[in-house]
Amino acid sequence: RWLIVGALGVEVRPLLWRMRDVQPVNSRVHRGSHPSAPDLEITVLRCGVGPVKAQQRTSDAIRQWRPDAVLSMGTCGALVDSLSIGDVRTVELSFIGADSVPPLTPLPGLEVVSLSTVDEPCWTPERRQELARVGAEIVEMEAAAVARAVREFDPAIPVHAVKIVSDQAGARPDPVIGAGAIPSPLRIARFRFRALKLSHQALVPAVLPVLTQSG
Repeated sequence: RWLIVGALGVEVRPLLWRMRDVQPVNSRVHRGSHPSAPDLEITVLRCGVGPVKAQQRTSDAIRQWRPDAVLSMGTCGALVDSLSIGDVRTVELSFIGADSVPPLTPLPGLEVVSLSTVDEPCWTPERRQELARVGAEIVEMEAAAVARAVREFDPAIPVHAVKIVSDQAGARPDPVIGAGAIPSPLRIARFRFRALKLSHQALVPAVLPVLTQSG
C-alpha cells in the first residue's frame, strides 16, 4: 500500500487520471489502485503548500491508512544550473533549510539529487546560493516534512521523493511566469498550468513504473 503526497491538485491530478477505480474519500484524499497492478493500493493526499501542512496532514493520513511506503511527489526549483525545467529526479540527501536531516530512500532508475525543504519560496539569487551552498540541488516546500511525519510514526516505513523541476528558483526571471517576491494571479495561473503539464507529461509517467518495484 502506497501513500502518495503532493501539495497541489495540479501535481496529483494526472496521477488520479491514470489510476484504476479511484474513489474520493474527502476533498484532499482519493484512493484507487495502480493501472497495471490492480492489487497495489494507492492513497493520494493533496496536503497543501508548506512544511507545516505537509507534516500534519501526512501524519493524519498515515494513522488512518497505514501505508507500507510513502512518496512525496511534485514540482521543485533548481538550485544548480545543470538542472533544467522538466528534469525528473529522486532524492537521497535532504535538508530543512540548511540543516541536514536523515536521508530519504531513492527510487530505482531515476537520477538522484539532494533537496532542501523550505517554508517560503526561493525568489532571489542570494537565497538560491545560500541553499545550494550546503549541498542542496533542488528546493521545494514539503518532502522533508513528509519524511518527518513518517519517521515519527514508524521509522521502518520507507520514504521516497520524486520531483520535477518547474523553475530556476530565483536564478533569473522566468520568461513565462515572470519574477518578483509577490506573485500576481496571472503568474500563479501560469505556474499551475506548467505544473499540470509537467506532471502529466513527465512526472507521473516516471513515477508509475517504479511503484511496482519499490516500497
